[in-house]
Amino acid sequence: MRQLDPRPIGRDEESARPDAETFHGYRILGAADVDDPTTRRRIVELVYDGVDGNTTTVAACFDPRHGIRATQGDRSIDLVICFECLQLKLYDSGTADGGSGLLTSRSPEPEMTRIFNELGLTLDGQKPR
Repeated sequence: MRQLDPRPIGRDEESARPDAETFHGYRILGAADVDDPTTRRRIVELVYDGVDGNTTTVAACFDPRHGIRATQGDRSIDLVICFECLQLKLYDSGTADGGSGLLTSRSPEPEMTRIFNELGLTLDGQKPR
């Protein structure tokens, strides 16, 4: 799981720091591994529920705060998610694709954020209370 700064790299001075660790063009504010298989399954379910639940509603912002990397062997799938505008970008290490766009719904966001908080991540870069 990656907690992302929603400002793309280079949008302002802070996001352009040369030492910033990034995830598909967004500065990583925090990261955590998900070791529990039940939590991993739930995250996958939430992603599918969001995609299934979209009613073709979309906004233009794309200010993602949630990043997910799933790895199996040498292959990884990365998701960069903006629940505000109901979009996610999928990056597959097994293809030369620059990121496929999908629509999502807002419904998974509260539980996804709760999981992030349980892993010690928050949307604003501060530790959860």
